[in-house]
Amino acid sequence: MSANGASLLIGKWRLFEADLWDVKYLDLVEPAYISFAACGNGELVLAMKRC
Repeated sequence: MSANGASLLIGKWRLFEADLWDVKYLDLVEPAYISFAACGNGELVLAMKRC
């Protein structure tokens, strides 16, 4: 948390490296990313999977 109580992780973060897959697989359908919303929700997108 930052000094004002907001999380520093809120936003969309690009995934560009993984131990198990190369970047061509991560970005198979769209650029891979993980996002965190202020309300506590989030999204993980990589290869052909959206969670």
